[in-house]
Amino acid sequence: MIPVVPMVRHLTQTGKALALAVVGAATEQMIDAAERIVAERGFSAMTVRAVQEAAGQANKSAVQYHFGDRDGLIRAVLQRRMAVPNQQRTSMLLSLDEDCTLRDLVEVYVLPLAESVQSRQPSYWARFLLQAVSDPKVGHTALELVESEAFRATQRRLHSRLAGVPEPLRAHRLSAALGYVCTALAAYEVTGAPGGLSASAFNTDLVDTCVGLLGAASTISRKELPC
Repeated sequence: MIPVVPMVRHLTQTGKALALAVVGAATEQMIDAAERIVAERGFSAMTVRAVQEAAGQANKSAVQYHFGDRDGLIRAVLQRRMAVPNQQRTSMLLSLDEDCTLRDLVEVYVLPLAESVQSRQPSYWARFLLQAVSDPKVGHTALELVESEAFRATQRRLHSRLAGVPEPLRAHRLSAALGYVCTALAAYEVTGAPGGLSASAFNTDLVDTCVGLLGAASTISRKELPC
């Protein structure tokens, strides 16, 4: 005779595992759907209904159940997509010496995001992110989730290396570099690397451009700067 209690326990655990797998799959499907809708049509098109339909969710309360509301879903997309780049950036930053070069720091700033986009085929992440950081309602939340502690630490170290740039302009240069990277990666998602470049060569050029943007000496005279 088969012991009843262990068998019931096994069936219960199996049922729970299957239920969690279904919930996890539904969550991923809605995150993917929201990301794609925003990438292709903008935040105005990312309604709860549109996401649920694109994700094949018949339950009209699916977004509310899994994410709370539309804003919770937006946060979930950002958190899910930034998890790996944040881990990679932390690892890269910890491996750097104190006397590392500007280029070393720019690679930490740029490559985790670039490689996260290139790891997904097709990718909609850069286009989603570009729209998120530019959106007046979503932008603040997006930047909070993008700017992990490792990201902020990288920015601080880059800030201290911009000796040829006046203090009031250093944060602007860092923001401009990030904006360029997001724009270039958004274009990469649509058309691929220019001239048939490999992903590695494309990333090298991203870093080259950002090193030039950040390291270019300012020609603004002292009298033009705020006191």
